[in-house]
Amino acid sequence: MASIGLKYVAWAELNTEPATAIPTYKTSSGVVLGKAVSANLSIQRAEAELYADDMLAEYVSEFSSATLTMEVDNISLQNQATIYGATYNEGEMQVSADDTPPYGGIGGYQVLMVQGVRKYRAWFFPKAKATFPDWTGTTKGSSISFGTAPLDMRIASPAYGAWYYIKEFDTEAAAKAYIDTKVGIA
Repeated sequence: MASIGLKYVAWAELNTEPATAIPTYKTSSGVVLGKAVSANLSIQRAEAELYADDMLAEYVSEFSSATLTMEVDNISLQNQATIYGATYNEGEMQVSADDTPPYGGIGGYQVLMVQGVRKYRAWFFPKAKATFPDWTGTTKGSSISFGTAPLDMRIASPAYGAWYYIKEFDTEAAAKAYIDTKVGIA
């Protein structure tokens, strides 16, 4: 398998997180955040080792949380205000020290090449919270370089169900429809 692409980053605000069912998302809150440029998932684990009789007797490694660091081509100010818990009014985003980003679900898909055939691997995290990213800018100078919009999400395990969903599809349309269904994009 070779990963040859990354596409379509969609997000929706968490509505309910029941103890006996998978999370639900606010109706009409699903949005496409931007065109995917890059993604990196870093998983944090709680680990413990028990040594007995001079050797490793027990070892456990469990999911604790994860960090999804992405870049997209652009995130509108209105969508940034939503994911960061900021205020958006008359075309202006206002970020306050008291802002509390909401939890939401985030997903997208990779384009794979498997024995010469394209496949589409959709991924979805049902509980994620954005952190306001650092940003940099540069002047044009003698050459032009494109800037991108950073996106940092802390992934948590929901009260019920898996923290990470992955499914492969034969068509790009099916992968996109899967993510749209997960985040409620009509």
